[in-house]
Amino acid sequence: MLEPGIHRDRQIQQNIMREFEYDPHIGDVEIGIQVHTGQVTLSGMVETYALKIAAQEAAHRCQGVLDVANDIVVSVRHEHPVTDPEIAEAVRRALEWDELVQSDHIHTTVTDGWVVLHGDVPSLLDKTFAEYAVHTIKGVRGVANSLEVVSLPIAREDVKRNIVSALERQADLHAGNIFVEVRDGIVVLSGCVSDWQERREVLHAASRARGVHRVEDRLRIDPNAP
Repeated sequence: MLEPGIHRDRQIQQNIMREFEYDPHIGDVEIGIQVHTGQVTLSGMVETYALKIAAQEAAHRCQGVLDVANDIVVSVRHEHPVTDPEIAEAVRRALEWDELVQSDHIHTTVTDGWVVLHGDVPSLLDKTFAEYAVHTIKGVRGVANSLEVVSLPIAREDVKRNIVSALERQADLHAGNIFVEVRDGIVVLSGCVSDWQERREVLHAASRARGVHRVEDRLRIDPNAP
């Protein structure tokens, strides 16, 4: 349990530090951690975009963390620098080899290590998978996901019913605390969840529904939520 009062943020900070040390991908990398009322800011410099994301995920795993602002800077340092054409070629291979990504309509632009994904995909989940496929590639400094979801229109009531049913099927989710609104392919999630893991599961459940183009996350994290 977290201690009350002024010690809470300090304890969260210590827990994140221990989680960084425990995570084999992060280890002894120097990353700054500031915590204010459960809001975490990460700073510092790392050599890969994948490590930046790993630090963000590790912070979210810690009890008491409400939100994470990831201000870590990626500074790629290689004895033989990776060029943008090499990154572009690796990105294309990653998209084509990933069976969860429909890459036919995905195009990329690489500038100084920054990858922009554009084009269209059939679902919001495809958009997410495409980003996951490229963020661990050597030389990548960051990923901007500008993919558009293009799918057949589905009745708003059907989209909402499918999402609510998906939430109710998952034993670890407290579906009664979550409210779902749907308009023009945009899903708005509100209510409260107990931690980041539950929040992520709710977002993934909504993203899997057909007819969803975007998910607006208005969920609150409340460790005391029933």
